[in-house]
Amino acid sequence: MNQNNILIYVQGWFLHFGIAKALQSKIDNELYAIIDFGDKARKFFDEQKIVDYKKIWHYNDAVNDFQINPDIEYLKSIEKKYDINLWNIAYTDKSFNLYNEFHQFSTNEILSILEQECRFFEKILEESQPKFFLTYHTQNHYQYLLYMMCKAKGIKVLMLSPAKLAKKFFVSEDGVLLDDEAYENTKSTIKFENENEAKEYFKKFDTQSYIANARKISFESNLWERYKYVLKYFVSDNSAISKQYSYYGMTKSKVLSKKIERYFKRKRRKSFIDKYFKTELPNDSPFVYFPLHYEPERVLLVSAPYFSNQLAIISNIAKSIPINYKLIVKENPSQGTIGWRDTSYYKSIINLPNVELLHPSIKSHEILSKCSLVVTIAGTAGFEAAFYNKPTIILSEQVYSKLPFVIRLKELEKLPQAIKEQLNNKVDFNNLAGFMNVLENNSVDIVLDEYAAEFAYMFGFKGPTMDSELSENKINVFLEKYDKLLNEVAQEHIRKMKLDD
Repeated sequence: MNQNNILIYVQGWFLHFGIAKALQSKIDNELYAIIDFGDKARKFFDEQKIVDYKKIWHYNDAVNDFQINPDIEYLKSIEKKYDINLWNIAYTDKSFNLYNEFHQFSTNEILSILEQECRFFEKILEESQPKFFLTYHTQNHYQYLLYMMCKAKGIKVLMLSPAKLAKKFFVSEDGVLLDDEAYENTKSTIKFENENEAKEYFKKFDTQSYIANARKISFESNLWERYKYVLKYFVSDNSAISKQYSYYGMTKSKVLSKKIERYFKRKRRKSFIDKYFKTELPNDSPFVYFPLHYEPERVLLVSAPYFSNQLAIISNIAKSIPINYKLIVKENPSQGTIGWRDTSYYKSIINLPNVELLHPSIKSHEILSKCSLVVTIAGTAGFEAAFYNKPTIILSEQVYSKLPFVIRLKELEKLPQAIKEQLNNKVDFNNLAGFMNVLENNSVDIVLDEYAAEFAYMFGFKGPTMDSELSENKINVFLEKYDKLLNEVAQEHIRKMKLDD
């Protein structure tokens, strides 16, 4: 038996399907796959000849009936065997918490789903005996569960993750931090010694423009294409997908009702934002900057599960800053894509006496230029701040956590002292340049939002259910267009596998 079997998690956008296609032309390892697509795409994966998988499993076969009583003893044994906390994992799924608009899952339903998923993944790991597990940055609880199980079994995880700078992505076992080996034998080609040189270098990323362009591609452009798939949902048979737990309770009438409700909420909330949010930065006092995260978001649910209450975080920062400082909070522009937050949420922030809520139209670089410190749960702004000579406090591990002018805070009681320390800290630009050399040498460039949007519009993966039938010929055309990119990403995975060792 080949001891270098590779298990690949294939989900939306076909990124890892394309990586698998490139891998099979470079190495002779046996490939296995878990397919996480809707039922309409199932026929394609069962019949396709593009990637020669030894065996595939469909995630949709994992959970057959979540109304049955869970086996608590089995779940206890899973927690012990893999040294994991299943409730922690369950809470990372937006379907199981306050973000679900269609069904409130009971305790037994959640545990039943977890039990069936554990049995499903244990069976796959036993059959495939993988040495490597390839996946994109875990996006849901069951993908995260499988990741944790693989780590516990000593299977080398190769997770493709965003590096918090525009199109930069890296492959690592942790999925958040660069592997230790990345810091060895790094070529030093990037140099800057002061803020102006750092800002000039940072222009090549232009992360904010990248995010704005991604938002435009995914939500603002191709309006007809977007709504065409919404309309298609209402005239199609969705009985199969409605049985899946993540779509449970989602009827056409409820979807329509929620869309109408969201439309009017968006207009009302945007009116409130335009009326009450500040449009200028304070000139009368120094300030600390806290950027709101989009919700629901993976970095809150998975990376920072114990710091996901942003209102509580804002309140704690406000209590911790020096008397002559203000806290500036900025709404995330992407929150508008799902109708903004309730006005009561915003009022809770505005009512804090030393806090100002900033309009989402204000550019981040303007804030970073004038702020004294950035505090973020897991945001990109914490990394960007370094290029503006501003220190950062973060509440979760991030790719930039090891920088000496970044404090990774684990206890909120220590926040006042951490703020005092960081307000007196300065960015070491030689150190920042050194880290960028490491990142550049251990990352690949993927314009993922353009790739994903093109796939979505080309194959109809838009609308409430994100499912569509797939044509092998069209898939080949799509993969051929991105052949160079997929081969580069595949080669980075091979480098990390160290197959010759």
